[in-house]
Parts: sequence; C-alpha cells; structure tokens
Amino acid sequence: MQRIGLFLCDAGLGVFSAIFICWIFGTNVTLGYLAVGIVFAYIPDVDWVSDKHFWKTGNVAAYAANPYDHREGLHKPLLWALVLSAWGLFLPSPTPHIALTAVMMHFLHDTTGTGWGMPWLWPLSKRRFKLFSTLENVLTFRSLFASWSYKELPHYITKYGRGNWKTYYYSTWTSVALIETIVAVLGLTTGALTLAL
Repeated sequence: MQRIGLFLCDAGLGVFSAIFICWIFGTNVTLGYLAVGIVFAYIPDVDWVSDKHFWKTGNVAAYAANPYDHREGLHKPLLWALVLSAWGLFLPSPTPHIALTAVMMHFLHDTTGTGWGMPWLWPLSKRRFKLFSTLENVLTFRSLFASWSYKELPHYITKYGRGNWKTYYYSTWTSVALIETIVAVLGLTTGALTLAL
C-alpha cells in the first residue's frame, strides 16, 4: 500500500499540471490533456534505458555499486524548458504548456524525497541540488537543501547510497511514502472528478 506514491505520484503531478494549465487557458479539461500531463510527468525517467547498471542489475538507483544514476540523461530542466517553450510559441494550445509544467513538476519531485537531486543549472553546471536533505542524503526539514558537485557526488553515493531504497522509503509510512501517496490519490481523484463533471 505504501508504494502507491512510488509508482503514481508523478501521474498525480501530471494531472494537476493539466488541470492548472487548462484553467489558465480557460479551456475544458479533457482526457487527452490529462494524458499529456501524465506522459510528460514520466517521460524524463525514460533515461534509465541508457543506464548500463540497470541492464545488469535491474536497479536504477544510485548506490555503492552504481555511483552514477539515471538522472544523467534526460534530467536537464533548462533544456526541457527551452524545447517545450519553443513548442509553445508555435502551437497556440494548452498541450505544450501542460507538457512543460508536468516535466517541471517531475523535476521538482526529483528534488525532494528519494534520489540524489537534480542538475538544475545544467549546462552551466552539473551540480546537483536536493531540498530538505543533508549531504548524506538524509531527508530533514532542518536543512533547506544539499548540493553536490559532479566530482564529489560519486563519493557520497558510494558511502551513503542505499541499494534498498524502495524498502527504506516505502516499506512503512515514511514521510516520503505518505506525501507521495497523498499527491497520487488527490491528483488521480481530482482528474477523475473533473472529467465526470
């Protein structure tokens, strides 16, 4: 039950993205718009396909045996913002704006909770940032954020990374599991109710 958020939090964020952008555009929420939000909320994670470690172990997480995680590929916020904003200039429709909002919500999600943060300043810097975290990647609301350079990140991952991250975060009702499950349930329920009305 606690793993609902693990699998569906991004779907909830995609639904909220679609509803928000449709509201701004003053247009009706459709199943198509919700689908765009959901697809683009997951699409950055397709970069696991290029993760050689995944194909050997089935694990996409960065930990001692894999000091470089899948967020090296498509997790580049400035690139997505540029491409999807350009698409929005040529297509006067909510679609590219939903896509951009959903992708950015995914990146914001990746900046909290599990994982080793996001390279928000790429290509200017490969430095990773994570909200409410220590350098040891421990979630805490006592710290605003942690930041690792590209060179130091493998050291921290090797020393503090968890190969059992799913069990650590999702075997009980941790704050990560609880928040992600609430986002998933509220997002999907709101999307269903919006379509039904």
